[in-house]
Formats: sequence, structure tokens, C-alpha cells
Amino acid sequence: MPRTRMLVARCVPMAKHRSMHIAGRSVDQPPGASTRRPAVERHRRRFTASTTEPLLWPRRAILPRMPDAAALDDARALLQRAMALHTAGQIEEAVSAAEEAAALAPNYAEAHAYLGNTLVTRQRRFADGLGALERARAAAPDDATIAYTYGWCLEYVANALARPKGAHQPVDASADELYASARAVMLEALELDPDDQLRGDMEDILDVIAAATGEPWSDEEVTRAAPRAR
Repeated sequence: MPRTRMLVARCVPMAKHRSMHIAGRSVDQPPGASTRRPAVERHRRRFTASTTEPLLWPRRAILPRMPDAAALDDARALLQRAMALHTAGQIEEAVSAAEEAAALAPNYAEAHAYLGNTLVTRQRRFADGLGALERARAAAPDDATIAYTYGWCLEYVANALARPKGAHQPVDASADELYASARAVMLEALELDPDDQLRGDMEDILDVIAAATGEPWSDEEVTRAAPRAR
């Protein structure tokens, strides 16, 4: 029997900032922030590697059209610097370094994903952040973590519009439209062979969206991808 999931009761208050799931690790948001789901705390425990280590996912590079190896190396170094600055709390400087990395290597998906996530969650530049995440998804359409990051930020913005608590950059979509987009992206992400922990995180986001919209989701909506060699 297919599962139909709709968990309303366990939805808890919105986190002000969340741990960022990108480039095979997290950049932790301020300690003590509340969370709406246990998946975020799993991210914080799961990715504790030093920001001085290489940032690409170990299984593959995500730059099939990147012609300039030197530019890619420079972009990687810039993103590494951005994440170190982020960890030090220097968000403006981190964003500037990530913007430079993304401009230098336009197909560098992680740079766009880090930039988009940080713009959305730390600077509330919603339109700019979602635009960067769209570019990340276009550069790496088959990457489950990129898809997850994009869907997560769509849900974040939808929630912020539905429960406004502060100033933010306008976005050309309603909360309902963003929830629908987040749902569609997360269902697509489930088809991209995520590992078990990431799959559970995706399902948590879908449960939160179901609680917010009243629209449950079912396993029947997901077409499983053939597993990739790791």
C-alpha cells in the first residue's frame, strides 16, 4: 500500500536560521535557534568537517561545461573562503566571496547553492536567493542535494510570507505558489537517488508543506530513479 503522509501535529515554530545543507557539509546557523523539524539538527550533527577541506561532493564534480580549470580552482578557493567567513559570522563578506565565485565559474552549482541559501536565510533577500538557487539547479539538474536545498529554501520563503515577522526582499510569488513549487521540487528530488538520511530530510520537508497547505503527499507520486554507483 502506498503511504500518504500528512503530519500536522508535529509542526513546531519556525526556525529563525537553519543549518545549511550544502557542499557535503553544513554551515551552522546561530546556536540555540529553534527548529520546525528534527532533520535540521541531524544536519548539524552529520556535517562537522572543517571548512578548510575541499567543498565538492566526493562522488563527482558538477561542472560538465566548465572549460577553464584555473577558473574553477579559483572559484573553489573563493567558495571555501566564503564558508570560512560565514562560520566566523561575517555574512556580508561571505556573500561577496560567493558572488565572485559564481561569476567566475557560472556552472559551479555549489557556489550558486551556497549563495542562494545564505541570501534567503541570513539576509532575507528572497528574490535574489531563489534566483541563485535556480541557477544551481540548472547547473546540476540531477543532483539530489542541490534539489533539496532549492526546495528547502522555497518552503522557507513560503513560510516567511505566510507568517510575516520582519522585512524582506519582495518575491514575485504568493505563499501558496511557493509551497506548491517547494512540493514539486521535493518530489523531484526524491527521484534522484538520495541517501537514506537525505531522503528522510526531504520527506520531513514534504510533511511540513502538507501541514501548511492541507495537501498530503504520497509515495505514489515518486518515481524511483535507478541507483547510481557511489
